Amino acid sequence: MRRRPVSEQIDFPYEDIIISRTDGRGVIQSANDTFVRISGYDRADLIGAPHKILRHDAMPKGVFFAIWAELLKGNPVSGYVRNRTKNGDYYWVFATISPIEDGFISMRVRPEADAVEMVAGLYDEMLKREKNEGFSPEQSAGFMVEGLMDRGFGDHANFMGTKLAQEVTARDRSLGRKTNATLGCLQALLPHWKEVEKRCQTVFKTYATFGEVPSNLRLQARNLNQGGASLGAVAVNFTTIAAKITSDLEKYSASLNQANRSVSRALFMSATQHLMSEARAVLTAEGASEREMGILSEQASTYLGIAMNEAGDVRHNLDRFWRGSKRIKRDFTGLSMTRVMCAIETAKVPYGKADHIRSIIEELDRFQRIGDEGLDRICSDLEAIKKHTEVLAQIYRHTAGLDVAS
Repeated sequence: MRRRPVSEQIDFPYEDIIISRTDGRGVIQSANDTFVRISGYDRADLIGAPHKILRHDAMPKGVFFAIWAELLKGNPVSGYVRNRTKNGDYYWVFATISPIEDGFISMRVRPEADAVEMVAGLYDEMLKREKNEGFSPEQSAGFMVEGLMDRGFGDHANFMGTKLAQEVTARDRSLGRKTNATLGCLQALLPHWKEVEKRCQTVFKTYATFGEVPSNLRLQARNLNQGGASLGAVAVNFTTIAAKITSDLEKYSASLNQANRSVSRALFMSATQHLMSEARAVLTAEGASEREMGILSEQASTYLGIAMNEAGDVRHNLDRFWRGSKRIKRDFTGLSMTRVMCAIETAKVPYGKADHIRSIIEELDRFQRIGDEGLDRICSDLEAIKKHTEVLAQIYRHTAGLDVAS
């Protein structure tokens, strides 16, 4: 007789949503039928038990540290979790947990296999450091964020918003449903936004290597006799413009970060609201109590309002970022004029005595070429993003007249 493996993976249907509510300490107060069936526990075993009854040994402590850190701030949070069933089997979920008045409500759906593979590798690395290097839960959580950034996510919030939206969209697709209009619109702008981020980083890194050029020009001008005074005047002007570019790029970077946060948060809140509305339908079909239905209805309505505000912030922050792009573009125009004046004055210097200055002019030309090209493409991508945000505004104007709790 074939022996049963010690532990095997359980895959549950895409249409299932595992729903539970806990108090502020994480003690289970309610569990839907799907939770009972998949976990293998009787309902009586679950109610009153700590939610960590499901914790699998392969889950690093750093994941739960990151989850609780957000929840205790009053923020909803999401992530991939490997849970243990009563008989020792396991199942992966993508969990979204939201604070409510007297505790937390959690919704878990079946995750995409490639996403599980990605986080499983990261979790294995975290576990090794926790066990072999004595990483604290906080250190492990920090390592996780670094790992997510290495895998292409801007930060933890970007990871949560992006993956939650992807999981909800994949779930709709697997069930033969149309993609939620709001999520579809937000996801359509993401490729353009990724290009904007990439080009911004190129501009920032190029300018970082350019920082010593103005002082080098001043130094070379002082070493010249003939033409030195004129070049010195150009160098002073150059230094002034460079200082303005530095200041504007700092503001530009802050604006980029703010826009990033608003896009990630809009994705997260829109996907959470969509999932909550679905969870309410699941509880309706299961004949859940009015109390559980009311909690989800209230949360879904609240999150719709937050999602609409976040979508407005996306438009506001992207508009501000667009204005910043235009401001940097004007700075570069001033830089171009300085480069031309520098070339004119350098031409007056006897041949062989201004080689270093000519190399500085070449460096200036290289930076401006990279910057101009990057900013032109940034503005082009922002125009495409603007079209998606206009559609998003139309969707929310329509949604504002609907009662999501009905």
